[in-house]
Amino acid sequence: MVSSCKTVIVLDGVSLTCHVERRRVKNARLEVKPWGLLVILPVYGVNPLRLIEENKNWILKVYRRLKESEVLYQSPGNMFPLLGVQYTVILDEEVNGFKIDEVHRLIRIGFNFNLSDFKNFLKKTLLDLILLFLNSLPAEIDKQYNRITVKAQRTRWASCSVKRNLNFNIKMVSLPINLIEFIVYHELLHFKIKSHSKSFYRLLASRYPDYKRIRKILGEYFTMFNMNKLWQLICQRHFSKQTISSRLFRLVGLGSTSG
Repeated sequence: MVSSCKTVIVLDGVSLTCHVERRRVKNARLEVKPWGLLVILPVYGVNPLRLIEENKNWILKVYRRLKESEVLYQSPGNMFPLLGVQYTVILDEEVNGFKIDEVHRLIRIGFNFNLSDFKNFLKKTLLDLILLFLNSLPAEIDKQYNRITVKAQRTRWASCSVKRNLNFNIKMVSLPINLIEFIVYHELLHFKIKSHSKSFYRLLASRYPDYKRIRKILGEYFTMFNMNKLWQLICQRHFSKQTISSRLFRLVGLGSTSG
């Protein structure tokens, strides 16, 4: 059972949109977003106002850092990166759903555009690239995984479990292909060396001697994609379909589609 509400709070003069959700979770948590604050609470107990007040300084610190990053990394609202290429999102009444126009670097969306279908397309595109790269690796590379999952992740590009499950952030599909391959290779090395030890990085450097520079670039991309308006819509679970639709069409300059 999930219940939610939306309000506006003011912390030291800073107005934040606040979404409060009660879910079947054990512990309360706060997630600071570029648009405001998401408060996730257990079904019973925990006063959200008290939780916010106790963590006010941390909330404001993270929010201000996000807003500073937004100034540095924000691209126009109707731009979306795909495999390292910036596409412009436009409305095309003749398109059913969406169409990727690689020649003109456009993502054409119709009035019946479905964000879930677009998200599934992104997942499949990334998964196909990952499998293609895995098949291209030499036999001596340990690539016997159990399962591959592509999903939205808040803090990392990818992870690897002790059961050999590989988990990849859907936002990787926005990266240039060589960086996607770097992340996949990084995770495969954890089949051999679990920790980020000196031995691990020596092994990584044997294929990617400039791995430190690549990691820095990946950090910049991570911040950039978190600031992207379309990615924010794709990864948000607490917005209603009407809100998502309204925000999406505002990105392409149509204003609200409601009313």
